Amino acid sequence: MALRLLWLSLTLLGALQTQAQDSAPNLIPAPPLARVPLQRNFRADQFQGKWYVVGLAGNAVSQTEDGQFTMYTTNYELKEDGSYNVTSTLLRRNENCDYFVRTFVRTSRPGQFRLGNIRGRTKELPQELKENFSRFAKSLGLADDNIVYPVPIDTCIDDE
Repeated sequence: MALRLLWLSLTLLGALQTQAQDSAPNLIPAPPLARVPLQRNFRADQFQGKWYVVGLAGNAVSQTEDGQFTMYTTNYELKEDGSYNVTSTLLRRNENCDYFVRTFVRTSRPGQFRLGNIRGRTKELPQELKENFSRFAKSLGLADDNIVYPVPIDTCIDDE
């Protein structure tokens, strides 16, 4: 029984992930890293700290309706292995702060990094994904009572 539930959960999550990937907008391909010039004599220890994002360009970036994009900060914390913990702090329209945490991992070229935890992990499930998950589960014949969204906790599951 437990194995069937695990299989069903993995199947449902895989289907949701596929659906989310299929609905992603067509992005302009990123240029090869070899085309991005490196900073000569890059000093990882001097790069760390808080930076203000004063300009931004990317294949997933677009101007807002009113043309205003508020400034945000990104803090680079150098780790012993030469990678960075990177935290960006943004102010949302509802006046709440959002925090995005990523890891930048060193590559073989000094001063060049790749995104480590590309997907990242969170305990929060957006309402839209909950609705999609519920609809899909119901399409398989499951009832509302068969669909559970655990309450996020910190105790035990975040202890390492």
